[in-house]
Amino acid sequence: METKRIDDRGRSETCQKCDGTGFVAERTSAGRVLVRPCDACNELRNSHRRTLYLRSGIPRRASNEINVCRATRDYADSFPQIKRGNNWLLYIGKPGAGKTTQAIWLVCALIDRYQTRARFYNAFDLVRRFGALRKRNEDFERAFDEYLDAELVVIDDLFKIIPSEKAFNYSDYKETLLELIWARYDARKPLVITTQRDFDVIARFDSALAGRIVESCAGRVVPFDSQAKNWRSEPDGRFALPRGW
Repeated sequence: METKRIDDRGRSETCQKCDGTGFVAERTSAGRVLVRPCDACNELRNSHRRTLYLRSGIPRRASNEINVCRATRDYADSFPQIKRGNNWLLYIGKPGAGKTTQAIWLVCALIDRYQTRARFYNAFDLVRRFGALRKRNEDFERAFDEYLDAELVVIDDLFKIIPSEKAFNYSDYKETLLELIWARYDARKPLVITTQRDFDVIARFDSALAGRIVESCAGRVVPFDSQAKNWRSEPDGRFALPRGW
């Protein structure tokens, strides 16, 4: 398989040391030819992976020793095909059930396997950031392009905080959030959402949004057991396994 130098936007150029083969041939003093992996390509891959991790914005607080659910593994395994159609994934359940941990594992798996350009956002910080950038058109457009260009976006803790409809910033909050989610929907780009809220709450906020989530997930909705322990406050419980594991 041809090995290429990949930049942060997916553009590539063939490695000059091995001419894209991934291997280099060396002749020993005895005249034998030895073929070994190209060090330059390995370093490029490792460097690119580190850059993707840093730019993804994933929290550095998740343990590697987790129970990864079938839906998460299936999404990672099928990501090249999933990217083409209804490609969202929803984790829904109580705080501390392990929703964010599943999403972090997924981002890491996609970076390692496919060098996926992913972005991980806390929902409240995402809306606050883009709301503030609206006053600076160029900065807003640059940030929006980065958000939309990402091959995968994770919005963590969607609707954990919902302003009252009487709050002065409610309309701006709703407009910004819907604009961001609609953009991924219209572009048919993968989106992973974690939320504590049930569909009734989402539908009251915006019924069209609830419908689009159901449509775009195409059955990839992972409910966590509402009776399970909160693994943050009761670590012996680890985190809840979704029904059907």
